[in-house]
Amino acid sequence: MKFTSIAVLALFLAESQAVKINDVCGSDGHWCNKGLPYDLDEGTLRKAEADNAHKNDLFDEATRADAIAKAN
Repeated sequence: MKFTSIAVLALFLAESQAVKINDVCGSDGHWCNKGLPYDLDEGTLRKAEADNAHKNDLFDEATRADAIAKAN
């Protein structure tokens, strides 16, 4: 019983001694918008999506050809 009360007391003291960390803007924990951490380049994004679709199509065709070859 004594251990339990000491543990509860230690937990209470640990929580009451918590440190409040301010965010980047210096406000008191309120969120602020600093913008994106990167520049959105839509052209590069679309090019990467098209490249990914093309590579997936090639992989699907190779998988289909492999299945046909194994069946024969």
